[in-house]
Amino acid sequence: MGTYKFAIKMLKTDLRQTISYLLSISFSSSALFYAYNLMDDSKNVAAGSTIWETFQMLLFFLTLLLMFVVFFTNSYFMTEKSKELAIAELNGVCSYKMIGLISFQNLLIGLVGSVLGIAFGIATMPILSEVLFKLLGMNVGSYHYSKDSLVLTIIIIAFIVCPYLIIGDYTFVFNKEIKDLIYGKRQLYTPKPKNFGNLDIPDDLKNLFGGNSKKREGKKFHLTSTILYFIPLTAIFLNSKAFHSLLFLYMFISVAGIQRLLRYYFPEKIMELKRDKYSNDKIKMISLSNLHYSLRKVNFLIVTLAVSTVVLIYMIGMNEKIYQIKAAGIFVYVCALVSLGVSILYKFIIEASYRKHIFRQLGLIGYYKKLIKRIIKEEIMMLYGIAIIIPLVHIIVYLFKFATLGIVTAQLAMILLGIFLGIFILMTLASYLIYKKLVM
Repeated sequence: MGTYKFAIKMLKTDLRQTISYLLSISFSSSALFYAYNLMDDSKNVAAGSTIWETFQMLLFFLTLLLMFVVFFTNSYFMTEKSKELAIAELNGVCSYKMIGLISFQNLLIGLVGSVLGIAFGIATMPILSEVLFKLLGMNVGSYHYSKDSLVLTIIIIAFIVCPYLIIGDYTFVFNKEIKDLIYGKRQLYTPKPKNFGNLDIPDDLKNLFGGNSKKREGKKFHLTSTILYFIPLTAIFLNSKAFHSLLFLYMFISVAGIQRLLRYYFPEKIMELKRDKYSNDKIKMISLSNLHYSLRKVNFLIVTLAVSTVVLIYMIGMNEKIYQIKAAGIFVYVCALVSLGVSILYKFIIEASYRKHIFRQLGLIGYYKKLIKRIIKEEIMMLYGIAIIIPLVHIIVYLFKFATLGIVTAQLAMILLGIFLGIFILMTLASYLIYKKLVM
């Protein structure tokens, strides 16, 4: 009983992280419940039909995406507890007891969060259905309440999501050394050690014997990344048959190009700006350093955002005349954008707990509030600028091509583009206001 009391006490101590994690579970539960209820219209959809199969694909996609979002929030939740876990291990608590403690916390948060999420879904289901159908210009009544959707949501949370989180936490605890747990929060960029053995060699000899080969290789690598990113834009010149044949190949190339840009090009560009252009601008130096760290944490989120939006737009367009799939597809599309946007917001909320100390130190050495606000604003704007622009270029091209080929109407294309921009503009504003309030 003492272990359980200690687990609850830890949750109360880290109340901000606990509430954020709880809200992630609640959002995922309500989205799953609403999606299953929206798609479980047995009167109009026959099992085994094309509509039914498309529904299953949308549900599978949404389930995987929400599991990823929950696991992402759980990973930050665990990182915040790394120091406490290290202290417990130093005091003789075995790893199995810590796993039991963490599992109890996950089950408690999962139970409370899923109950709140499902209750919210039940309460708001008629309103959301009516709003969705009116926005799409459909004269259709609200979907019926389905007990099967409730049962399926509970099964997914209890037998897939919770075990998935517990296995991930188990791996985290057993693969981390005590020193890694103690310094778990200090995940700052560490440059590779430089070789000073050839400092006395003249520059002309270095060039002659390939001393700048790494720099040249880096330029070639960035050129390849840029080419991979822009190759999918050639889809705008393809005919209908070639476009459908190459669509998934283009999406694979998009993933490779975006991933390489985010992992290599942008971090090195940021370091180059700090070194060459803004070495005397302290505000830019701090905001670029924060951006460098944040970008490494959200690069996979941005790749997921780019791919999921294009896939969902294609699925919506291919079934635009079937109102059930159109409504369900747009719902999944909105859930995907909101969940990924909230994941980035969640990252700022968690990081604010230890960045607050850094900003306080800046205040003590002469950085007044106006300068600190500027640092925060620049970091948020640059991060969301990358998160929006990188996928947006491909989304606009694909939407234009879909509209040209008749896969989507021009009106629906504008609605989908507006939803994307609207959600992320709101997330940018929310991240700035919340992050500023937490660290100042």
